[in-house]
Amino acid sequence: MNLIEGELHKWAQRKSTIATIDREYTFSEIAQITRVTSAKVLGLSETKGHLGAGADADIAVYNINPETVDPSADYMAIEEGFSRAAYVLKDGEIVVKDGEVVASPHGRTYWIDTQVDESLYNEVLASVESKFKQYYSVNFANYPVQDEYLPKSAPVKGVML
Repeated sequence: MNLIEGELHKWAQRKSTIATIDREYTFSEIAQITRVTSAKVLGLSETKGHLGAGADADIAVYNINPETVDPSADYMAIEEGFSRAAYVLKDGEIVVKDGEVVASPHGRTYWIDTQVDESLYNEVLASVESKFKQYYSVNFANYPVQDEYLPKSAPVKGVML
């Protein structure tokens, strides 16, 4: 019997590809996948996903020593370490210390500032406004978010063709 068969629910075996994973990720790969790749995919790699000059200094520090902890043998230590950060810095300010929130600064609100053809914009706007009137109790004029509610607005430039 395969180890995965004894450890993983049959439904999960059928519905996912987890049984095909034949190796463990390194700590470096975990950082790459959860930080660097996410920033690149979202188009935020100038300021996110790295510790270089110009980065936002958003940093998570965990009580896990990759030199002494064996993830295969002590997975509970890994789970515990990742579930309770030693420190979290947001824009260089400590917001979590020893797993406890110590500050709640205003974060940025990212939004897509997409440029579209004006006729297409007007066509879509008319359609959406019509659906609002038909299906929503909220007035369409109340839907947009005013700038005053975005103390740290961070538009991400985009172009729709």
